[in-house]
Amino acid sequence: MIETKRGNSPLTVEKALKLLEEVAEAGVPLRISELSDRVSINKSTCYRLLQALSARGYVTQDVDSSKYRLGYKIVEISNAMLKSIELRSVARPHLVQLARETSLTVGLAVRNEWEMVYVDQVDGPGVIRLELRVGSRWPMHCTAAGKAFLAFLREEEIEDFLSLRNLQKHTRNTIGGAKRLIQELRTIRVRGYAFNNAEYQKEVKAVGSPVFRTKREVIGSVVAAGPADNIIRGAVESLGKKVRHAAQIISEAIG
Repeated sequence: MIETKRGNSPLTVEKALKLLEEVAEAGVPLRISELSDRVSINKSTCYRLLQALSARGYVTQDVDSSKYRLGYKIVEISNAMLKSIELRSVARPHLVQLARETSLTVGLAVRNEWEMVYVDQVDGPGVIRLELRVGSRWPMHCTAAGKAFLAFLREEEIEDFLSLRNLQKHTRNTIGGAKRLIQELRTIRVRGYAFNNAEYQKEVKAVGSPVFRTKREVIGSVVAAGPADNIIRGAVESLGKKVRHAAQIISEAIG
């Protein structure tokens, strides 16, 4: 137990989680004093919470620097979560096949609120590789995974998205207006795949296609991505058909 006082336990758990999130987001090991400043929790409480987290393997302390970083318990939990996702296990062999066929980086993404989160990545046999980092979040309106997913939501859900989200421009190619995005989504529904024309990162292009469960419920997107110079306009249709085919096979396997 992190805290024995019953009345304080929810607040204590919140502080512990806040510390854990800060350690994760920092990307580098941190001292207690740095963590204390970042999360606005006094040093003695930080120390006590970190000791509890360390005892369970959620963080670990470097002996020489006394700095804290994430522990391997996080990896165990992440792997358990990923293994529990039926979509990932069913999709994996088809992602591998698609990566071989296209020589591109292939990923599988699912929705988390109004973002797409990658749950798997397979590198193609080529020398140049992209990182669709597992757990990374990507916007919907300017990525292949997001647009492919968004296009097959119900009309009222798309309206909710447009009313709640700012269509932020990330590159000069980002679709910045609701009217243009709606037109794009209509096109995606007809052809069955979305094209990210360097709309989120200027050096990256990608093609994505939706994965469905029973009754045409969209549950994810398959994506093939590569350097912008490697995916030329003339090759998008051919690539789109391959990505769409892989997504269709996965959809049929999911049932």
